[in-house]
Amino acid sequence: MKIYRYYCIILLTMLMGGILVFPLEEVSSGEKVKGGQVCMECHPEVRKEVFSQNGHRPAERGNCVECHNPHTAKHDNLLSEIGGRLCYRCHKKEKKEFAREHVHLPVGKGECTKCHRPHSSINKSLLIENRNKICFSCHPQEKIFSRKNIHSPLKKGNCMKCHDPHASDGEFLLAKDGKKICISCHSVKDPNLVKSHNNYQLKGADCLGCHNPHSSNNKSLVREFFHKPFAAGKCNSCHLSSGIIKKGDKELCFSCHPEVKKEFQKVFSHIRGVKGNVCLECHNSHVSDEHALKKARDDRICFSCHSDTKKRVMGTSPEYKYKHPKFEEFKCTSCHQAHGSDYRLLLSSDENSSCGNCHEAQGKFTHPIGKESIDPRSKRGMTCITCHNPMGAIEEFALRFGRKKELCTQCHRHNM
Repeated sequence: MKIYRYYCIILLTMLMGGILVFPLEEVSSGEKVKGGQVCMECHPEVRKEVFSQNGHRPAERGNCVECHNPHTAKHDNLLSEIGGRLCYRCHKKEKKEFAREHVHLPVGKGECTKCHRPHSSINKSLLIENRNKICFSCHPQEKIFSRKNIHSPLKKGNCMKCHDPHASDGEFLLAKDGKKICISCHSVKDPNLVKSHNNYQLKGADCLGCHNPHSSNNKSLVREFFHKPFAAGKCNSCHLSSGIIKKGDKELCFSCHPEVKKEFQKVFSHIRGVKGNVCLECHNSHVSDEHALKKARDDRICFSCHSDTKKRVMGTSPEYKYKHPKFEEFKCTSCHQAHGSDYRLLLSSDENSSCGNCHEAQGKFTHPIGKESIDPRSKRGMTCITCHNPMGAIEEFALRFGRKKELCTQCHRHNM
């Protein structure tokens, strides 16, 4: 009879369109949960978890149906919604705070449970791990600590001293502007610091341009690869005695790198008609942790301009679900030339050959492609990317349209 009474309460509440909160007696003295006993009778492990740790407020109150449907649901564990859509029902303020320019990938995907436990946790904020360890569950510690000298806060696992775990207006999820973060611990007026920089004026300097904030094999966390003139102390190769750069445009770089100038002069040039030294858009003039003194990893450099591609590749929209696997390696230059190319889209070779370099088998049984097979829409020869979009597509195999019919009818309308 007791169980029957509980189910009557559930049914009546649902029929009345209300929110179900079990007004039940306390389970035993000292326990937090006074409701939700119907659920707890079958899920004693949840009861034990909530009693012994810091509980999620709905779980503490026994409001199981705030997240779960007691009868049927489209989602696992009878959840009424999944991911961020469920959490943001209550955490509306947080949702607004997370809508910044740079969003942590799990947050963008609504994967709150990547870092937080839904019922209870021994850690603050329902974190699955201690604050000093949780970042390393996704960001391998051995990779971040891969070099000999390690930044002091990082040794303590204090990532959140510099980074916001959810979203930030600064790159790399920095809690503040990169310049301001460094001077919060390292005073620009410290005479020893000024002396170590050849008495260079440090106010407003970009510390991260020369120093790795995590680890380095070099003293003072200086980055790994040096520009040859800089390593030799030949500052006058690029600067006048006053410190001013000799030439303010790309011709300064081309004077030592004529082969790069030739690459820019190909049929399709990456950058045309841009004033100033465009080389510094992608390269650091002094030191870097990347080969060719690149400022950052390929994708970070490319996405700084190609925001539309970033949206497709990093976004969570189902229309961009299927992407080329090279994106997981963050190597844009696997397919594209950085400076210039004689082929469209700055590809290393023509579209079919670029794909065929890896997809050898598909080239033997593919739909007819090449100059003999004309796309009636564009009047151009068909290529692999006529049907596939490697930057992200709604269909499996990165197909632009459904392969059962929709893809074919783009060209073969009169046969359908």
